[in-house]
Amino acid sequence: MAPARVAEAELRELLRMASPKRYILVGHSRGGLIARAYLKDPLPGCLGYISLATPHRGCGMARWVEFLEPLAPLLRRLTPQKAGGRLGLALRRASAFLESPAVRELLPGSAFLRCLTEPKPPVAISVGGTEPRLFGLLGVEFPQALEALLPAGAFPPEMRKGLGDGLVTAESAVYPKADAHLNFPVNHAEVLFDLRIRKTLMGWIERMH
Repeated sequence: MAPARVAEAELRELLRMASPKRYILVGHSRGGLIARAYLKDPLPGCLGYISLATPHRGCGMARWVEFLEPLAPLLRRLTPQKAGGRLGLALRRASAFLESPAVRELLPGSAFLRCLTEPKPPVAISVGGTEPRLFGLLGVEFPQALEALLPAGAFPPEMRKGLGDGLVTAESAVYPKADAHLNFPVNHAEVLFDLRIRKTLMGWIERMH
């Protein structure tokens, strides 16, 4: 992942080239933070903002990068580059997340997060996940299997059922300026595909128009 300033500049340039008369920003995970950085000075026509599993308050998992980073090569080996489906996407995203230096921008209280002081969008919705299970292998569920390897009380809330989606807590996924926040029993990747979420958000998008 590129630093946030690079990604935000790319987003701004893409919108400048597209020159939409009206548009809605939808960001997944760190993409929701990039969208917020852009919203400090948006081009005309922005109707609203939707964040999906975005760590608005930071991601405690960022503190575990050094501990979990050795898992990244394993995740790559488990997932062929062309592997499709939700499992393949989840594994590839997890591997990229663990190996990226930009993940440190996601630390709670980071300079990047403190700089996100954008004005409230016309309409803002945030969505969080409460099912951390990414995949199962030979009867073992990941990341829950890691709990046995960690000291008592050290298992991240992002990985606890009901509290997070495997990478972001439901609490952190709440956009501070949201008109509504919705939690669903999905993991960090499934939030992109879940039909219940799509149907609910389409209702909000229709209102934005």
